[in-house]
Amino acid sequence: SRFMGAGLVAGGPFWCAQGNMNAALMNCMSMPSLIDLGTCHRAYAACQQGGVCDDQSHIQNHRTYIFGSKADTTVRPGVVEKSVEWYRTYVDPSQMRFNNEIPAAHAWVTSHYGNPCSVSGTPYINTRRVV
Repeated sequence: SRFMGAGLVAGGPFWCAQGNMNAALMNCMSMPSLIDLGTCHRAYAACQQGGVCDDQSHIQNHRTYIFGSKADTTVRPGVVEKSVEWYRTYVDPSQMRFNNEIPAAHAWVTSHYGNPCSVSGTPYINTRRVV
């Protein structure tokens, strides 16, 4: 209830790693078939019931932007697609935007600074020059 909206860049859904480092590094980065959205939804429900997370009614009309790249080899596209699927359960689809059209490696994308989009390396900022 303190924030309005959400932005997710190359990330997995709520409770993807389930507090497990191996799951974080495998399931939530490169093996989306191992992400169990049912478990993620149940964890969110328990979080709400425990008063730790906002009630889902507070996020249903929030604007939500999710970015993932088909060219990202660090966080695979299927992981981000699982996040989109998770958010669609709680957020009005008219309030969501999923952008996976920029062929960027694993980095922040800007219009004016950084490596070419194909580079995944320091400073992990890539430019997509807009003319």
